[in-house]
Amino acid sequence: MRAQYEEKIAQAQADGYAAKEAILQEARQQRERVLNQAREEAMGMLEGVRREVESQIQKERQFAAAEVRTIAQEMASKVLGRNVG
Repeated sequence: MRAQYEEKIAQAQADGYAAKEAILQEARQQRERVLNQAREEAMGMLEGVRREVESQIQKERQFAAAEVRTIAQEMASKVLGRNVG
């Protein structure tokens, strides 16, 4: 009788350990899914910001180029004493 009792206790402990491991494995998998989703969202946001920054840089370059032309024409007009452009 004692042997059966100890066998049942051992089986219950093994079942409990297996259940605990299954729960932990599921938790790890869930954590990985959440982290992967967060990484994908962060990468998407970062890519969007990069595109926006590149767009702003292009606009500023175009603006600067136009300003350079205007300033160059003004300087040439002052140096030559006549309207250039």
